[in-house]
Amino acid sequence: MAARLTKFVRGRGERWRHVYVLGRGALNAPGHLARWRIARTARPLPQFEVPWSDGYRSFAPGTFPEAEEGAHAAVALLAKTEQALQERRKARTSKQFLVNLLAPAEVTADHPLLRLALRPDLLEAVIAYMGTVPILRSIQVFYSGVVDREPVASQLYHCDADDVRQLKIFLLCREVERANGPLTMLDASRSERVRQATNYQYNDRLTDEAVANVLGPHQPFELVGAPGTSCLVDTSRCFHFGSRVEPGAAPRLVAMVQYLSPLAFVLPGNARRGAAFAHLAGAQHRDIQRAVVTGEHRYLRHGLREATA
Repeated sequence: MAARLTKFVRGRGERWRHVYVLGRGALNAPGHLARWRIARTARPLPQFEVPWSDGYRSFAPGTFPEAEEGAHAAVALLAKTEQALQERRKARTSKQFLVNLLAPAEVTADHPLLRLALRPDLLEAVIAYMGTVPILRSIQVFYSGVVDREPVASQLYHCDADDVRQLKIFLLCREVERANGPLTMLDASRSERVRQATNYQYNDRLTDEAVANVLGPHQPFELVGAPGTSCLVDTSRCFHFGSRVEPGAAPRLVAMVQYLSPLAFVLPGNARRGAAFAHLAGAQHRDIQRAVVTGEHRYLRHGLREATA
C-alpha cells in the first residue's frame, strides 16, 4: 500500500508532493531534524553557492581537478564499450540516448567522480541549497547518440519526479556544442511559472511550443563547453531536456552525480538502503562525507563545521 501511494503521489502536482514529503518527514523526525540543523550551519563559498531563484550554478573547466579526471575516465570507459554501442546502434529498437555506461560496481573509493561528489566545498553548497544532508544516490556516465525521430521522453521539457528538491552534477566529458544535444534548462523561477500555468503533473512532458506559450520568447541555459565544464542543477525545480543530438554531430558524453534527500520518493522507508556507495566509506572520509555516502545518522553528531574544517 505504501509503495502504491508513493508511486501515485510522485507523479502528481507540487501540492500533493510537498504534503506527502512533510508527512514522511514527520515519521522520520529525529534523523530529519538532525540533518536540517546541520544544513542551517552551512556557509558555502560564494563561487559555489546555488541561488534559489536560479536552481543551478555552472562551473568552468579547471574549477574542480576531479572533474577533469572524471572526464578522462569517462572517455576511457567509452572506448571500452564502443563495440557494444555499435551493436546498439544497429538494433534500432534499442534506446540510443542517455545510455548509462558506468555500473555502480565499477565505482571505486578513489574514482574521480566519487571524489568530486564528496568534495567538502561542493558538499557544503549542496547541503545549503537542499536544506538537509543528502544521500549520494547515483554516479553515472551517459552516452547519447543521434536519434532520427521527433524528441521523446527526457528530450522534452520536464521536471524530475525523484524528489521535491534535489541536485545533480552534470559534467561534460567531451566538448559539447548545441549540435551535440546539450542539457538545456529554465531557471527555477521561470520553471515555477510554467508549472503553474500548465497545472504541471510530474509525469508530464512539455513541448518547446507549450513552454513558449507561457514564457514567450526566451533563451534557456545550455550547458555547452569544453571537457571539465560542470553544473549543479536542481532537476526537480528546473525544467530541462537534453540529448537532442543532431545528424552528423558527435555523440554527447556526460557524467552525472545525483544527491537526494532521505525523504525522496525513490528511496525506501529506510533511506540507508538507497545509499548505493555506502561500502566505499572509509577512514579517509570526514563524518559529513560518510553521512552523505552511507545515509547513516550516526555521522551527523559533530556537525558541518567540524566535519569540513
